[in-house]
Amino acid sequence: MGDPKHIAVIVLAAGQSSRMGDTNKLLAEVQGKTMLRHAVDAALGSRAVGVVVVTGFEADRINKSLNGLAVEVVHNEDFADGMSTSLKCGLAALSDDIGGAIICLADMPGVKAADLDNLISAFDPHADRAVCVASYDGKRGNPVLWSQAFFSEIMELTGDVGARALLQKHAPVVHEVEMASDAVIQDVDTPDALALTLNLTR
Repeated sequence: MGDPKHIAVIVLAAGQSSRMGDTNKLLAEVQGKTMLRHAVDAALGSRAVGVVVVTGFEADRINKSLNGLAVEVVHNEDFADGMSTSLKCGLAALSDDIGGAIICLADMPGVKAADLDNLISAFDPHADRAVCVASYDGKRGNPVLWSQAFFSEIMELTGDVGARALLQKHAPVVHEVEMASDAVIQDVDTPDALALTLNLTR
């Protein structure tokens, strides 16, 4: 078993941005840096002990944007088969001493290191808080911190589903962590959403 104080962050950055047309949204700039860089900087600025970035679509461009950062980059060759394949790649890269992993989406540029630290502070597998979900105004969002106890179940997921599919199954140990900003319920999936994000952050 891993140490519950050793929490890693997995940043999922393998998607094809299919609803964005010709734009790779993860490389779109928000407040002077890419959306991906916002996600990675939040992870690196948190109390997590390590950061894994899972690449897939346009991996060379993504890798270039990560040069010099203290992250482990793993490539998901099966990224076209959906999010579950990226989750598996990220978890497989973690060392055995990791007691939990925060799953971060790279298209949520407003999520801050403090949000991740709030999840880490709330996490306690021995007190029915083995899964900690970021929420705002009672609405669940991302990121989500999962205890190592659930890694094997996540590794069995298939298709374009995330670990969120397991939340209902394990409801007794799911703890919602209220955040100060609605950034945890705002992802950028469409050109309109990107334009709105750019306007709000100017």
